[in-house]
Amino acid sequence: MTDVTKPLEIAIVGGGIVGAFAAATLSRLPNSRVTLYEKSEGPREAGAWIALTEAALLTLSRIANIEEVQEFVYRGKPAPLARRHWKTGEVLKYDTSSFPRPDNFVQARTHRVPLHNFVLKHVPEGVIKYNHAAVKVDVDSSGAILHFENQDPVRADLVVAADGIYSRIRRQFRVNEKLEYKGIVAYRYVFDEKLLKDVDGVLDDTSAWMGRDGTWVFLGKVGLGKYGFVALIPEPPNVASDLTWNRSAGQWGISHLLEFFQEWDPLITKIIKVLPDILAFPLERAPWLQDLIIGDRIAFAGDAAHPTSGVYAVGSSMGFDDIWALYRALSETSTKSTNGDPDEQTKYNLPLSLFLFNETRKHFLQRVERQTFIDGEVKKKYLNLAKDDSDWQRRLLNTLGGLDWVKEHNVELEYQKVRDEHFLKIYT
Repeated sequence: MTDVTKPLEIAIVGGGIVGAFAAATLSRLPNSRVTLYEKSEGPREAGAWIALTEAALLTLSRIANIEEVQEFVYRGKPAPLARRHWKTGEVLKYDTSSFPRPDNFVQARTHRVPLHNFVLKHVPEGVIKYNHAAVKVDVDSSGAILHFENQDPVRADLVVAADGIYSRIRRQFRVNEKLEYKGIVAYRYVFDEKLLKDVDGVLDDTSAWMGRDGTWVFLGKVGLGKYGFVALIPEPPNVASDLTWNRSAGQWGISHLLEFFQEWDPLITKIIKVLPDILAFPLERAPWLQDLIIGDRIAFAGDAAHPTSGVYAVGSSMGFDDIWALYRALSETSTKSTNGDPDEQTKYNLPLSLFLFNETRKHFLQRVERQTFIDGEVKKKYLNLAKDDSDWQRRLLNTLGGLDWVKEHNVELEYQKVRDEHFLKIYT
């Protein structure tokens, strides 16, 4: 147990959406002091299309008024997502939830800036320290020591690494880790939808086109008067090597897209022609953590724990769920829960809480990672064997019938399952 005379010191590394959600959520713990360390000078204004799945909306609703989320998201009509034929634009399938649910909890689209700002609004004042680039963490008998590039080290009882796919904390413990190029480049941009006023045929839904080579295009409104373009294109390594996250691909990128999509549904090239710019970056991956904890002092969340870009559009959802599982585990194993202690005297059982957190998340995440490899085999051994376009459409529709178990995962119920299994460890 932590010392009753001092608060539980929690240091969060990384101030992105998941790190901010961690700060907002863990600050609710009694007798705790949360500090978030972010390397940049302030909130970044980089914008990108973000999907809010049913799971993400449910977890967001646990710390915030879900009605406020509706102010900056967009839901396509008549369904959250229309799957279209790459050439004709014909709707092949509408994505819907696995069961009817209130509109506020139906998957939606937004972009990074308003979602990040919304989460930051729920972080208590004074919690975030900018210009703190964490480089490593040391652990001793009394806790963890977090080191920075140009700042003095700080001590913490618990370090939450939410520093993204290129996490320095994760790579400190996986010194031979190398992020691998997935063979796909993401081209994306969010822009003012007024630029589309002279474009014929703009759809009121959110649509996804899939090509037979594995290319995907996503088009649609993303809320607050913005429109999103995303193209995921298989590219050779020599193309990917010149591209970096959040950097403009400029006129080369626009011209490349126009040439690539000239045989596709004409709406796609119409929209490319009005893009003010295009950002392009290679999708990368490294093996996911088999355990989201190191000892009794370090927990990983978000892309720092499952480092793969572009996984079923559930990156934010999985990060939120990581944090909610950690919060529930810390809260329930505290002496406020087990003994009824007042807030100011609450102590925490870090070994037990991190065990429960890890058990709640690791099995589901291992299954999601495994599915990414299964999908690769499905493409190679099933989709790619289609005899003609009609056969390909039939096979494609068969592959689009699942993944609700990912997009609608309920982390609270998963935590309760783990908690019930280990009830006596918590309460006796």
